[in-house]
Amino acid sequence: MWPLPGRAGHPSAALRGMRLGVVRGWSYGDALDAARKAGTFTTEEAGSEAQNLLKVAGGRLDGAIITREGTLWLRERLGLTRLVTMAPQPLAVLPVHLAFRRQDGQRHLLRAFDAAIRDMKADGSYARIVERALDGH
Repeated sequence: MWPLPGRAGHPSAALRGMRLGVVRGWSYGDALDAARKAGTFTTEEAGSEAQNLLKVAGGRLDGAIITREGTLWLRERLGLTRLVTMAPQPLAVLPVHLAFRRQDGQRHLLRAFDAAIRDMKADGSYARIVERALDGH
């Protein structure tokens, strides 16, 4: 979900009074989870991001909390590009981590993984893989 222009304060303030779609059982980070619990916005749970976007397109929800990549892919696949849009800035940015089993000899895998990701981002191959994945190829 992306914040709406013209709403000031903490990013969750942009959501005040809105009805938002969330995926059942997901956490959206400490700040958004706290705002949700405090009633800053109301939520409707669904089984998938696709269900939430369809509800947004149909006017049943004000918005949905969805990753940028997921929104772009689903809008195209579901034919919603004219019905659903994103604000230009993210509401939240959450890190994603890769976990390795803790044992002797595994740290080299972590260092190698980190180096490979850095190299792939630098040479553009990371972006191409993401794009290909989002296009379903």
